[in-house]
Amino acid sequence: MLGTEDPMKPWSGNQDQMSAVETVAYWRRVNRCSDQAKQWELPDRDPRDGCRAHAKQWTGNAPVVFYTMEGHGHGWPREGGRGESRTGPKTRDISAQKNFGSSSKKNIEKTYHD
Repeated sequence: MLGTEDPMKPWSGNQDQMSAVETVAYWRRVNRCSDQAKQWELPDRDPRDGCRAHAKQWTGNAPVVFYTMEGHGHGWPREGGRGESRTGPKTRDISAQKNFGSSSKKNIEKTYHD
């Protein structure tokens, strides 16, 4: 998962870090994932936060699931949010602690596809 407004891990990468696209491509290659991705939008639980989240999942030897948090800065998404002073805006649409506590496919699908 990565926020598009992350000042510490820039979406487009930098001299020390791969971009979001390069990172996903790396893990898809390592896990021998298909080119076709299943995509879904996550609920906009707090329209006031100015953020939206969506996900893509590729199948392979091990699945790769990537969450794009549009408008989110650095840090774990939390429904309660944190200050934005140095880490950028926060989404309150999802909570990493609640939604990603288990990385199993069953938990991911149950959380967002029920």
